[in-house]
This record gives sequence, structure tokens and C-alpha cells, in this order.
Amino acid sequence: MPGRMPDFLLIGAIKSATTSLFLTLEQHPRVFRSPVKEANFFNLVGTAAPPERGRGESPVRFISSLDDYTAIFAPAGESQLVGEGTPTYLQNPYAAQQIANYVPQARLIAILRNPIDRAYSHYLMDAGQLKESRGFEEVIHAELAGFGGQPAPEGPPPLQTGYLYTGLYWHHLQTYHRLLPAAQLKTILFEDFAHHRDETLKDLCVHLGIDPHFAFGPSQRIMESYSVRQAGVMGLLKRVRAGRLLRRIFPQRVARKIRSAGLSQLTEKPKPMPNAARAALLEFYRPEIVRLQNLLGRDLGGWLAEPPPA
Repeated sequence: MPGRMPDFLLIGAIKSATTSLFLTLEQHPRVFRSPVKEANFFNLVGTAAPPERGRGESPVRFISSLDDYTAIFAPAGESQLVGEGTPTYLQNPYAAQQIANYVPQARLIAILRNPIDRAYSHYLMDAGQLKESRGFEEVIHAELAGFGGQPAPEGPPPLQTGYLYTGLYWHHLQTYHRLLPAAQLKTILFEDFAHHRDETLKDLCVHLGIDPHFAFGPSQRIMESYSVRQAGVMGLLKRVRAGRLLRRIFPQRVARKIRSAGLSQLTEKPKPMPNAARAALLEFYRPEIVRLQNLLGRDLGGWLAEPPPA
């Protein structure tokens, strides 16, 4: 007997509170969330899969085998809806096609954040994990050049990777709308979840066909990216047991002060995005935001606000 496939998918976008949203939905007794974070199955099925990787207590696996994928839903109860979340599904047309092929009846959820803020948050995450060594303005300049220095196009983007491409939400949603009935995709905004959480969760429950009157508990806030400056060293400090090492070298009272001061330096909040970079990104994204506004029938004027003068 074939294993279960997902009843619903959280498809993105990256750095738009997808993890927090899914952890909240999981509180509902009718929802079973995949224990594998970002399984990537629909990105990878039919391709050569990269090796498995891990991240702390939340395993991150690349699953390309159908048997392996269905196995992660085996613990779910018969009355539960099973779901999986991989935030790169939204931007990957190959994933959209595979979703239409394998689970054409699945309910999809997308949560969208202001693409300008999303790009900066994504950059800070990558820089904090030492995956990105360039400054943000250098990155943006290079990617804007990849788009020919022009605003986001209505047609196929010339650059189909990077921080800017991820935020082309109208373009990505068009792919899904061509493949699946529009009613199967529920799109919400980051602001909906942040400021109107209970109403948003009720709407999502209706979309999934589960009791919308369930009383959800508090949502877990996922920490924003650390400052680029040495942020990636946080994991290193934990691995080498920095506190224990300091206590061997210094008296306990002195070691505690040193460690506390060091951690506060490493975890300071990142600096705001430079106004020049925000202005350049707004110029790039403006037509895409207007197209998205018309598609969703939502007022996205807050995303179109000009940055304050320097």
C-alpha cells in the first residue's frame, strides 16, 4: 500500500515567518507537520539529489525518493492532515510542476513579506552563516546588473537565482496559477500573521478544511538574523564549549564576564538597511509589487513607501 502524500504544503517565501507559521498551525490537533524540516522533495524528485545535511535539533534532509518522502508522514494519525514546508518551492517552477504532478489536490499556503525587507533578512542570514562575504550593497549592485539595470520584468526574469529573484512573488504565483486551480493556493502577507494572527489562522483553517474555532496558543517567534559581524561564530562558540574553556584559563567570575561581553557583541541586532540600497530595491520591485497588488486585491502601499531622506 503506497504511503501518504501531503495534504497541504507551505511553499514559501524564504525569510517570511514560514517556520513560525507552521509551528503555530501544528498546534491544531488535525495537523501533522513533517518532522523533517525543508524536505525539498518537489525540488529534487527526478534529479540527482545532494547528500543529507543536519542543523542542530531540526534535521534538514534532502529527500528525492518517493518512499523516503512518504515515510516521514507515517506517524500521522488517520484523521490528521499531513503537511510539509519547503520555502523554496514558491520560486522554483520545477517544484511547482512536480507538485501538480504528484499532489494535484493538495492545499498550498504562501506567506509573503515585503520583498525589500525579505532580501535584506535573507542576506543577513547567509552572511551570518558565512555563506556570503560581500557587503549588502555590493550584492544588490551585482544582482541589479544581472537584470540589466531595469525594474522587475513582467516576462521571464533574465536572472533566475539570488536574493532579488526570490522576491518576484507575482511571477512565482503565476506559475502556480497556470498549473493548479487558484482556490488551492492561499496567499497571506507577513503583516497578516504578525498583526492579525488569530483571524489569519482562522482563514487558514478554513482553507485546510479543519475546525477554524480551535484556540491556538502563542506563536513561537523565530529569532531574526544576527549582525553580520561575527554572527557565524555563535555556532563555533557552542561547539568548542567556550564557557568551559574560559573557566580553565580565568577565575570563574572573570570568565563569566568575558563570555557575557563576547556574546552580547556577537548577538547585537543588525544595522538597518542603507537608504540607498532600499531606494534601489524599491525602484526595482515597484512594478512587481503593483502587479501583485492587483493579483491579490490587497493594498500593498506600505511596501511601496519611499525611504526617508538620508
